[in-house]
Amino acid sequence: MQNEANEPRGWLGWLRPDFVVATVLDLTGEDIKRMSPATRAVCLDIDGTITDYHAPSVPERSVERLQSYNETGLLTFIISNCHDERVTEVHRLFGPLVTGVLTPGDAVDPADPRDRPGRHIKPSPDMLDVVAQRYGLSVTLVANSYMKIPGGDWLKLVVVEKGLNEADDWITGHAEKDDIVITGDIPLAARCLDKGAKVLGHKGRPFTSENVCESLATRQLLGQLRD
Repeated sequence: MQNEANEPRGWLGWLRPDFVVATVLDLTGEDIKRMSPATRAVCLDIDGTITDYHAPSVPERSVERLQSYNETGLLTFIISNCHDERVTEVHRLFGPLVTGVLTPGDAVDPADPRDRPGRHIKPSPDMLDVVAQRYGLSVTLVANSYMKIPGGDWLKLVVVEKGLNEADDWITGHAEKDDIVITGDIPLAARCLDKGAKVLGHKGRPFTSENVCESLATRQLLGQLRD
């Protein structure tokens, strides 16, 4: 009989957070350097992360945090899926505060006449378009703002109201058995699994009831530690 101390344990059993913050804005440059001295750069999303969605200005707290990263010697990049007029606005708002701003439009290769912003959205609708055509699938993209997508009857865009969980609720309400849902959101993955759907992460990793339960337990633990 195997000794209890030597029995295999899930990774959650060994989880010992070294540092817990309520939001990314609570993480200072000094914190990052202390935890990971080799780190040279910080990449941040904006809408819903360090600003409200489509905010016309940068909150003072976000400005102070970005400045603290620069003062610590960290390169700072904004990576956003924004498009159309919002691209110019994001460059205007964040350009003076960070090392660089990257949007799908900024990623277009001017030397490639076939390249376009839609190929660089995270995750790229073009990738979904290729897979949909290859396997004869119908794909629905759900978002709370308009985005340009490749043409084709097999690919459609649903724009929901802006608000907490609006997109998640739409997806869960329409998910059916054996549908394939692609998301990086753990609670949404759990809800879709309960509906009988297959769920993949943005990198193709399948979600299962087991690994989702572990991830949800981790979120709950971190929330308790923050409280």
